[in-house]
Amino acid sequence: ACVAIAQSQARMVLHRARFLGCRQNVICIQRFARQARANKTRRESAAIVLQTAMRAWLAQWRLEDAVWAAVTLQANWRAAVDRQAYMRTRTAASMVQAAIRGYVYRDRYLQIIVGVVLLQAEARSRQCRQVHSTHRDAAVILQKSLRGYYVRE
Repeated sequence: ACVAIAQSQARMVLHRARFLGCRQNVICIQRFARQARANKTRRESAAIVLQTAMRAWLAQWRLEDAVWAAVTLQANWRAAVDRQAYMRTRTAASMVQAAIRGYVYRDRYLQIIVGVVLLQAEARSRQCRQVHSTHRDAAVILQKSLRGYYVRE
């Protein structure tokens, strides 16, 4: 029985040593597996952080692009509206200027016509006075001649 106990003790020591070696190997494998899982989790977390940052940057870039497009569109729209208003104002000013010029030129034309009519009237009046003076002088001469004739008869 001593031999059996000794053999049992020897097997126990041998199995215990083998068990402890296997246990050590399992613990080592588990440690590597946990490290690998932790590394994978860290890499995934880092990837998520990078993706989040990239998506945020992309969203910011798209927002800035949209804002720039909206500002450009608004500026172009305002420029078009201002151009139309300017053209309406310019057209209205041209029409007012044309009306004023027309009025001024018509007024000048009428003044010239009145002046010409006055000159013509003055010329006709002078001509009539000259004709009347000539006729009167002729009548006076004729009357003088007739009076002289009647006096001599």
